[in-house]
Amino acid sequence: MPNQCKAGKFLITSLLVTCGLALAIYKHNTDAIARLAHKEQTDILNISRSSYQQYEDKLFKSIFRHLLLAQTAQEAETLLSSTKRIRPSDHMENAKLKQKSDKIFQHDIDVESISLLTNGGINILSTDFSLIGRYQPLENTATLIDPLKSEEFSLTFLMDPILNKPALYVVLPIRNNIGKRIGYYGLNLNTKSIHQSITESANISDLNPPASVRAVSYTTANKITEIYEPNSTARYRPMKSKAIINGFNNMNERYLYLDHLKRPTVGAYALIDSANMVVLVERQQSILFKREVERLRQVLAIGMLISFALFIILTKHKSHSEGAPT
Repeated sequence: MPNQCKAGKFLITSLLVTCGLALAIYKHNTDAIARLAHKEQTDILNISRSSYQQYEDKLFKSIFRHLLLAQTAQEAETLLSSTKRIRPSDHMENAKLKQKSDKIFQHDIDVESISLLTNGGINILSTDFSLIGRYQPLENTATLIDPLKSEEFSLTFLMDPILNKPALYVVLPIRNNIGKRIGYYGLNLNTKSIHQSITESANISDLNPPASVRAVSYTTANKITEIYEPNSTARYRPMKSKAIINGFNNMNERYLYLDHLKRPTVGAYALIDSANMVVLVERQQSILFKREVERLRQVLAIGMLISFALFIILTKHKSHSEGAPT
C-alpha cells in the first residue's frame, strides 16, 4: 500500500511537471510570436498613417489652391451676389448649371460632391444637381476650415441620417475682394477614398497570417463605427474595445486585448488627430497561436503518456518486488 501511494504521488508530480513545463514553453513561444506580430503590425500602422497624411495634405492643398484662383473667386462672387437662382428643371437649365459648375468647381479631387453655399447654408450650385436649393446645416454638422486663419483643422465624421453611413462634410469660407465672407465652398468628402488611403497603402497580404486594418471614428456623440464598410449592405454597428478607447485617448498601453467582438487579439493602434480617427491593425490570437496550441496539445499528450507509462512500470516493479521471496 505505501508503495502504491508513492507511485501515485510520482504520477501526480510528473503530470504537474509536464503541464507546468508545457505551459511555460507555450507562454514563452506565444509571447515571442505576439511581440514579432506587434512589430510587424506597427510597421503597417505607420505606413497607413503616413499614407493617409499624404492623402489629406494633397487633398486640402488642392482645395486651398483652387479657392485662391481669380476665376473661382470671381465666378463664386457673381453667383452668390445674384438674386436670381438657377433651378435644375429642363435640359437648357441643366446645361447652364453644368457650365457654371465647370467654371467654379475643381475636377482634380475625388469627392462625393462639391457645392456653393450662401452664408445661411442654402445650396445654390452643386456638382450634384439634386442638392441645389436645399439647406445644408453648418452648425455641428460640418467641419469649418479657414486657411486664412489656420491650416490646422480637425475633421468630424457624422452618420448620414438618410444613407445611414458615415459622412464627412467640410466647408471653407469664400470672401470678396474686401475680405468679407459671402458664402461657403462645401465638399462632401469620399469616405471610401479615405478608407483606401489607409488600407491599400501597406502590403497587408504580405503578413502571415494577414491582418485586418480598420479606421474608426465617432459618427455621433456616443457611437463609434468604421468610417467605411466595403460591403454596401453592411450596417454600421457601434464598435467598442479597450484599444479603441485607448486610441482616442492617445494611449498605447497594450497589444494583447479583446477586440470589439470580444476575441483575443494582437493589435497595434494609433490616433490620427487631424481626422479624429483611430486606425487599428489587428490579428486574432487564435490564428497567430494556432501552431503553438497544437504543439501544447502534443507536448501534454506525450508527457501524459510517458507519465502513465512510468507509473505502470513503477507499480509493476514495486508489486514484483513485494511478491518476491525473501
